[in-house]
Amino acid sequence: MWSRQHWICAGTTALATFGLTVALFWPTIANAVDEKAATTVVSVPTLKVDGSEITARFAKSDLITEEKGVRLLKPGAIPPIEIIAYNRGEKEQTFNFTATLIIASMNDRMSRVPRVAKPSWEQEYTLTLQPGQSRTVTVETAEKAGALGQVTLNLKADKQLIEALTISTAGEAPPAAKTPRQVAATK
Repeated sequence: MWSRQHWICAGTTALATFGLTVALFWPTIANAVDEKAATTVVSVPTLKVDGSEITARFAKSDLITEEKGVRLLKPGAIPPIEIIAYNRGEKEQTFNFTATLIIASMNDRMSRVPRVAKPSWEQEYTLTLQPGQSRTVTVETAEKAGALGQVTLNLKADKQLIEALTISTAGEAPPAAKTPRQVAATK
């Protein structure tokens, strides 16, 4: 049988839970009410080496689509990638960097273990630039990207590593494999 202390403890706990829930999910508290719209500045991932910069982008291609504000890569060929180096310094500079392309495919539906993405290719580059000069290196690959996967380009120089590009591939998931029980039920 519950005593008065039990009822007070249960009531206090229920009241505290209700208060926390209301405080966390109350719309006027959770969302700032302001006349200015909230904006997010998305910076371009940049590898900085001695005051100079290396960035990457996809070349203009019809393989990249935009759906509801999200850029997606069509399954299949990967569009050319442009790696841009800028010498922002006052003297001639030589860049030594490595570009690595990683293509991750969709996990198997019946697997509990995520699939490990392995580098598809890796290339070392050496560029010498005069002060204020920039140079673009266009990289093309014969690698293919599957549906619902991800394509990532990493840039590495000295002891720095950045994820310069990441894009997901569009498509539909393949039908799930049937379990032995499902196969037996169809016979």
